[in-house]
Amino acid sequence: MHRLVVDIFCHCKCVLTFVFMCLYSAAIFSAGNVDKGIPALNGKFYPTLRSKVLFTDNVLLQDKNPKESILIVTTPRLKYNFESNITQFSMDMGIEQGYYTHSHGDNYLDADTKAKFSVYPTSRLSFFGAAGYRRFHEVRGSGSQSGNRATEFESPDKYRLWDVQLGFKYGVAKVGMPRFETAYYHLERRYSNNRRRTRIQDRNGDAVRSTLFYQILPNTSLLIQGNLMRLSYKRGFAPGDLDSKQYSVLGGLTWQATYQTTGYFKVGWNQKFFDASARGGSSNLSWEIGVNWFPLTYSTVGLVTSQRLQEADGIGNAANVRNFKLSWTHNWGWNISTTTNLIYINSNYSGNSREDNDLGGGFSIDYSFRRWLSVGVNYTYLLRSSTGSNLDYQRNVAGIHMVLSL
Repeated sequence: MHRLVVDIFCHCKCVLTFVFMCLYSAAIFSAGNVDKGIPALNGKFYPTLRSKVLFTDNVLLQDKNPKESILIVTTPRLKYNFESNITQFSMDMGIEQGYYTHSHGDNYLDADTKAKFSVYPTSRLSFFGAAGYRRFHEVRGSGSQSGNRATEFESPDKYRLWDVQLGFKYGVAKVGMPRFETAYYHLERRYSNNRRRTRIQDRNGDAVRSTLFYQILPNTSLLIQGNLMRLSYKRGFAPGDLDSKQYSVLGGLTWQATYQTTGYFKVGWNQKFFDASARGGSSNLSWEIGVNWFPLTYSTVGLVTSQRLQEADGIGNAANVRNFKLSWTHNWGWNISTTTNLIYINSNYSGNSREDNDLGGGFSIDYSFRRWLSVGVNYTYLLRSSTGSNLDYQRNVAGIHMVLSL
């Protein structure tokens, strides 16, 4: 017990110092400013600090003998926005440190940064792009460490991801007028540890997405979208064994039918071909649907569902993933707001008999003391039922959180 108290204190003392500095700065800054952000470099900076103290009853996502631990998460972020008559630029960067009091091997330090720009030389033509870098981890018990494999390693899988996007848009948003948008994407994913298993997951990806819109009503457009992706694995069970091409064509519409509803609906076909003829290919019906309903100005109900082919990370050839998410956000007044969500994910793996069904839900209650300070409590539950051996589990996570922002 004494060691636990010392560990928590040693980890939190720097966080508490930073929190005090943010509170002091925010109090001074907010005394004369009601707008968010700190003006600088012809734009605005938006610093935030999120901190959570959580209890999880299944750190390694195991079906038997789960490990419990307290998890302390600290996430400072900094955003920058700049706008002119023909240019928009933004940058978002941050780090997240997670500290497990009873599972030190699962401690992590993630980081990410993303820069975006848009240029509007004419009223019809615009160019856009983005570049990003992420250093993330996969929770032990997930991905290539699913089930009992989580105990074979002393730390979670870690990877780095670089991505670049360039594209343009042409057209105007008027009834009876078409609009066209196309973009090129490049990504590189590299794992940095546990190479005995993760080396086969290193890969590069190149993709092109093109969409043609035709506006039929002031707030409604028909669309047809084509996607082409090429994936090249750096290593595999044999040279080129996992390399593939993936195509999809979808049609549908986007709308803002009334002030109460916005959404999109796309349905089509998705197909994946492997360079290695022995792996054959996979195909399925594909859809992307999202709807936001605003029954009241202070309440939002959201529904998102999709089905698409994804990489299987060594489990068969490809994963056909179908997911549904229902959420409700409500502002109750008195500076109190709540968020509730339910999720369901079904994953089928071609070339493997495994099928996973994930069912989960959670809620968050937040109270805003000031514009720049809010606190809350949260809870999430996740249940997995799988045809694979030793892959079933359930997990409860509960805790408190705080958000500081300028």
